[in-house]
This record gives sequence, structure tokens and C-alpha cells, in this order.
Amino acid sequence: SDVMVKSFVTVTGDQTVKEAAKLLLKGDTNHLPVIDKENRLSGIVTTYDISKAFANDAQDATIEEMMVKNVYTTTPDAPIDLAARILQQNNIGALVVVDANRRVLGMLHSYDIGERVIRRERK
Repeated sequence: SDVMVKSFVTVTGDQTVKEAAKLLLKGDTNHLPVIDKENRLSGIVTTYDISKAFANDAQDATIEEMMVKNVYTTTPDAPIDLAARILQQNNIGALVVVDANRRVLGMLHSYDIGERVIRRERK
């Protein structure tokens, strides 16, 4: 998909909440896909998850301990309308784009889709 963000930041399960917080502060994302050694998706953490961990004094916990394991995903060839529907129905801000082996290829953010739909309607 041409709205997929190909430059994205990932973390691994053995990294700490504090390390993930530093990555989130650097970038312009609120979502960090969690990958295994083969670059396969194993979970996701968001700015909200990290904030909650800090609030509970758990900044030294590992990502694996607090990541969300049920991740909403899409594929590069999935229709943009389907991705938009998944985002809307689940009230989430981004989908992780994966291949058939669940390797992370990119991110698809709701605001990117929104801009694309607005541009399409203006034509």
C-alpha cells in the first residue's frame, strides 16, 4: 500500500519499558511493534502502555511482560478501505503491516489513511 509507513521503530521483548519510552520520545510514532529474532511480530506497545507502566513504577519491566499480544495487522495488498474499517471498528490508531510469515514490513496509521481518503474525495 502506498500509505504504509516503511520507516518505523521496533522493540524486542527483552528490552525494558524505559528503553521503549526513549524510542517513543525520539520518533513520531505512538506505536512500537514488538519483534522476535526473525523480525516476526509478537506484540505491540503504545505510548499509553508505556505511560501506564511508568505510573505503576514498572519502568524496569520487560516489554514482553506488558505488551499487547493480540495485534491488529494488515498486509501490503489489502484494500485501504478494509484497513480503515479495522482501525475504526477497533478504535485503534495504527495497524502493523506484515507479510505471510508475520514479518513486520511497516505501519499503517489512521491519519495517513484519512489524508488519502480526503484527497480522493476532492478529485
